[in-house]
Formats: sequence, C-alpha cells, structure tokens
Amino acid sequence: MDVEEIKSVFASWNQKRLGAAGIRFAESSNAPLGSGDDYRVVYEAVFEPDDLDKIRIEIWLTDTGHTAVWLEKCSRVSKRLAKKFSRGGAVAGHEPIAMSSETLNLLFGVAVGGKLLIAVRSIFHVGLTMTPFLPTADYEAIRASGYSYLRGPQSAQSGVFSSILPLTVLDYRPW
Repeated sequence: MDVEEIKSVFASWNQKRLGAAGIRFAESSNAPLGSGDDYRVVYEAVFEPDDLDKIRIEIWLTDTGHTAVWLEKCSRVSKRLAKKFSRGGAVAGHEPIAMSSETLNLLFGVAVGGKLLIAVRSIFHVGLTMTPFLPTADYEAIRASGYSYLRGPQSAQSGVFSSILPLTVLDYRPW
C-alpha cells in the first residue's frame, strides 16, 4: 500500500465534514525512528473525536508499504468510564502488516459507522479487561478480507463474558 491508497480510504472526509462531526484530523510524514522500532513510519493519519463515544482512528504506513491501524485508545475508554486501567495503547488494532486497501476501507467503515463494541470488565473503579468485538456481518466481511485482529460476536459466548465480574459493553456513535 502507498500514501495515496491510504488517503483514498478517507478522501470523502474533508476538513469541513470532519469539523461538522467533531473530529480533529492530523497527518504527518516521515516520523523519526523510535528506539526499538524495526520499521520507519512514512505517513501517519490520526482522527481524534472530541466526543468519547465516537471511535478514534490512527493509521500508519511504513517505508515497506505495511499498514498499522489502531482503533480507540485505552485512555479514552478509561476516561469515558471513569475507571483506571493498567493497560495503555489502543484497544484494537495491530502493528504494521501487509494489508489491502479493501481491508483498510472495511476497518475505517467500522470505526466511522460506530460499529466497534468494547466489552469492559471492572471492579469498583478499576478496569480489568477491554475486549473489542464486531457485529456478525461486519466481522464476517472483515474476516473474508483476510483480517484476523478483531473478534466477532462469538466473543459474547466465550470467556470474555463468562466472568462473575460486572460487564459494561460500550457502543459508539457514527461520525
């Protein structure tokens, strides 16, 4: 993938449309190499919603054409629920991998459409787990594109929901 392919995914989201949706957009090129990184980010796009009930998206492109996608930050979930989590970073996503623009389009659509759900287990004011998952149709479409970094609704019948600890499922509004 290249920069133009990535930009084509969100081309219809101009500054006016983003502003009307309460989304701040920032992009950068050729970020400095971080310590311990084995790749160099040549393009980064960040969509930061003002509201905590809209999904934050971060997309990176490396010098080898690999793409990283990060959906929602743990710190935003923590703030939304007024709970402390020891985990940082993103709730869902992956380090740079080879991926098609079709898959990136599907992931962007899931985020913009507010379709990602996050199951949170907590006790008192301490968050213990955050598990992202998708509704069936979105999960199947993304899996069919070869992407395997998000869970489907079967998570609802697996261990993530079977604990005796209280469960909160966060849903998100479309942009």
